Amino acid sequence: SPVYAYYPYNAANNSNDMRSLTGTLPATQNMDSGTLQGDYKYGSAITQTDDGGWEFEFKHIFSLARITIDATDTPLQGEALKGFTLSVSRGDADVPIAGDFTFSAEDGSWTQTDEGISSITLTWDKTSPSLKQAFTCYMSLFPLVRSGDLFTITVSTENYKAEFTAN
Repeated sequence: SPVYAYYPYNAANNSNDMRSLTGTLPATQNMDSGTLQGDYKYGSAITQTDDGGWEFEFKHIFSLARITIDATDTPLQGEALKGFTLSVSRGDADVPIAGDFTFSAEDGSWTQTDEGISSITLTWDKTSPSLKQAFTCYMSLFPLVRSGDLFTITVSTENYKAEFTAN
């Protein structure tokens, strides 16, 4: 009987113990498919279904950032969005928000296994959204951001690049 599961599935984890699965939260997340990338989840079986399958309850491992870009009354208004980058720092140190990690399908605990990357870029190659009106998108990131951290946000279109920082 299955007891634990994780998503997204990766065949490279087939021989790994359920408490030592590996993954990568990507530093570049292409949004053309409309699918959230790096959205790792772990779950446990809660009930067996009538057809012999199992129903699982899943929980997210990482944070989800909701980003709304409103270019009203700026030179970017009406432009096609090509990229959005979020970088995080704390004092003089970068805060890792993407990179390689191991995790447990049993309890969702995770450990970063590389230096980490302090920025994530969302890209659109085929379906660049228009900034005619406010646009909302999402990204997955390590849950290491703290109150007071500095966010540097860069929005790129074909003709412009806008950058600002905020706590």
